Amino acid sequence: MNLYGSRQVGTQIFERLITTLILPFFALGSCMFGLKTELRLSLTITSTIMTRILFVKNMWKCIMFMMLVPVFANASVCYEGPSGKHDSIEQSGTENQKTRNGVPDSLAKFSLVSSSHMGVAADYTKPLQLTFNQDVDENKLKNIIITKGGADREPIGADTKILSGKWVLSSTPRKIVFKPAQKFKPGMFVSITIPETFKSLSGVGFTGGKDLISFIMDNGEKKGQRTTKIDTLKVVDNNLIPLMISVPNTAEKHPVMIFIHGGGWSGGKPALSSASLPSGHTASYLCDKLGVAVVGVGYRCTGSNGSFAKAKADIEDAVKYVKKHAAEYNLDLSRLGICGESAGSPLSAIIAQQDKDIKYYIGWNGIYDFVNDNDGEFGQGNGYGQEEPSAEANSALFHIRRPSPPITLLIHGTNDLTINYRQSVAFDKAIKDAGGYSKLILFEGQPHWSYYAPRGKYELSTLYQIKDFLIKKMDLKVK
Repeated sequence: MNLYGSRQVGTQIFERLITTLILPFFALGSCMFGLKTELRLSLTITSTIMTRILFVKNMWKCIMFMMLVPVFANASVCYEGPSGKHDSIEQSGTENQKTRNGVPDSLAKFSLVSSSHMGVAADYTKPLQLTFNQDVDENKLKNIIITKGGADREPIGADTKILSGKWVLSSTPRKIVFKPAQKFKPGMFVSITIPETFKSLSGVGFTGGKDLISFIMDNGEKKGQRTTKIDTLKVVDNNLIPLMISVPNTAEKHPVMIFIHGGGWSGGKPALSSASLPSGHTASYLCDKLGVAVVGVGYRCTGSNGSFAKAKADIEDAVKYVKKHAAEYNLDLSRLGICGESAGSPLSAIIAQQDKDIKYYIGWNGIYDFVNDNDGEFGQGNGYGQEEPSAEANSALFHIRRPSPPITLLIHGTNDLTINYRQSVAFDKAIKDAGGYSKLILFEGQPHWSYYAPRGKYELSTLYQIKDFLIKKMDLKVK
């Protein structure tokens, strides 16, 4: 066979390969990718024409025809969406914009873009506006819940009330405005709950089913503050115990809250303990907006060879320092309080009951009884000496000051696996049984710490409960 004959045989083999393998798969692919009936038919006809071309041995025409098919197909390709209906991909300029039932993918989720009011100093004189990424269904505006004093049904124990007013569309259909029946007031806490039943004009439900927008209206105060760190409050067991104090920049005497940090009694170094102020907005808000001085206490944790008794002694010495230097920092000792979170709560709570000069107590997710209802992950056993000389001796619940326990605020999440919320429920009852005042705030379904941590879902709500408590009970002349 000559060279020309060999080429003919090769061409025939290639033609058969195209006809018997590639073309069937070409047609099958149109079905696999869910192409419209019209396009499937056009591809079938195309395959037939190509086969006839092959038999007349016009290979190059066939190849060129195959190259042109995607160009024609791209003009009207359709696919079936999850609903079984035909959804289109339409070419617009140089970009392909995919749409599902008329809604571009970029708008497949209905979500909040911005809020005019945020943080702890929102402008109460300006209109409250929310902007979304899609046009809003005006008929669904009534589904938005707006409250003051707390969120919708959260927290339990808060003085939460529905705000009267009406949501309306602005001139831009993606922006809505709240028209309150009464003007917003300085210092007011506002929370907006957006449910899944709130929908866009195209019928898309709000992303995630629910969102929470919370803010505190500016109370008009800006006192400023100065923070001093005392590196060495005392030296004990070759360990430096520090202290931090943040004081408002005002001439009048300042009420004071002493803060005992948490952290599972871990941390610290052999030669140095650590002190900290409350995290997030709390310390700065109390100073700048309420005029309350905040003290952060260091105490010996496990990393500093600490124990419950040693830590308690360190905190007691810090309280003595605050009393001794009250004039230097312009502190009002008639309004002296102490607070603690998590691991700092049992230490702060028992000192609050034993020191008659302490008038106020705040506990976050605290443990107050090492004997009963101590079934959480924290506080078990005697790893920090919390059972020396006994568990009862170190439990604040057994040392309620009578007849006038400190005025108390307790905050806890009901899904706290670290410290069971029943600890706060029992301590609240014990304070009331002793003739004292106690307010219990429970955040339904919330875990340990994270819900009020910086950027936590209920950070501002928790701060507001503290703010409201201190204004009322310390008789602060602010809003």
